[in-house]
Amino acid sequence: MTRLIAGTLALAATALLTACSEEPASPPVIAPPVDIQAPESLQQAVTRETDAACEAAGTLRGAITRFLETPTAEHLVAARQQWQASHQSYGQALVAYQLAHMNPPQIAQDRDPVDAHPILPGYLDRVPGYPRSGLVYSEVPLTPAFLEEEHQSTDFFYATLGFHPLEVLLWGGIDPRPEFRAQLFQRPDSLPEDQVDARSRRIELLRLIAFALPRDVARLCAYNNRVALTQALAAVAAEPGQAGESLAEALDVMIDQPLARWQANPTGEDRNGMPVWHSAFARSDFDFLRSQLVAWHGTWLPELLPERATATLTERVEALSQRLEALAGTDGLPGMERVSEARSLLAQLRAELTADETASPEGSEEAGQ
Repeated sequence: MTRLIAGTLALAATALLTACSEEPASPPVIAPPVDIQAPESLQQAVTRETDAACEAAGTLRGAITRFLETPTAEHLVAARQQWQASHQSYGQALVAYQLAHMNPPQIAQDRDPVDAHPILPGYLDRVPGYPRSGLVYSEVPLTPAFLEEEHQSTDFFYATLGFHPLEVLLWGGIDPRPEFRAQLFQRPDSLPEDQVDARSRRIELLRLIAFALPRDVARLCAYNNRVALTQALAAVAAEPGQAGESLAEALDVMIDQPLARWQANPTGEDRNGMPVWHSAFARSDFDFLRSQLVAWHGTWLPELLPERATATLTERVEALSQRLEALAGTDGLPGMERVSEARSLLAQLRAELTADETASPEGSEEAGQ
């Protein structure tokens, strides 16, 4: 009771001081409401991986802002490089959600304001055959509210938020050469009254989407979302059998399924004409997969199933990583032979992960009981 009275008096005093001050009230400091039942190292891993994604999204916004302030080829290349780094950082954070069998917190009703793909680039800007298409050439007012309302509202391929609309605008659908693309973000000196100022609209569209991204990625770093993810991962780690299944399933979902889609669609398009690429303009898919493999092996395997982090398994991981790196360095479409080799190496890694589980000392003792 004494603590409650003291707290009430403190709140009353704060309110009185605020009323007498011309300065706006500071937001209240709320103590963590939950005692997280998870190892300290697991909590730190969740914080580290989500922090990296949130910070990288902010860095990307800064790189795009610098490009828009000085739209040169050099600044465009820097923004593209930061886009790839930020997208990979986000992908690494997704590994934890896959292992925990959870959707990232920003996804609601199958709408994803961060990483929705594939998308229709012509909905945003001009593409081959349609030189004056998309929001860039329309007259609809570009506002944050419009982009939020429009995102995947009438079609899941109509994306106005997230990494991939940024990708379309940074690389472009006609000529991705930086020296050419950068010119399209230089404001014109004058225009006929009846002509849409496409360059100014392109600038504004890129600016608005870049500013929205850190806000949406930041949900990964919200305290309650971190708590939920940490506790789910702790539950997985508490059961070695479940941990092994989750780690193996993550390899299937994150790496094997994308590779299998390439084998099924070697031309780069599915039967509906949509790209197999996750990032159809940046062509950074295999670097993305490789970064997720790094997080899987370097962060989550030691946390969830440390006894399986053997030298042999590490060799399997390194072999697969090198194959993904070779695929990333391929110009144009990936060769199906290399894709098959990557899937074969992945199968070997998965077999090493799950091998002799019942023959382990722990498994033998449990069997005897």
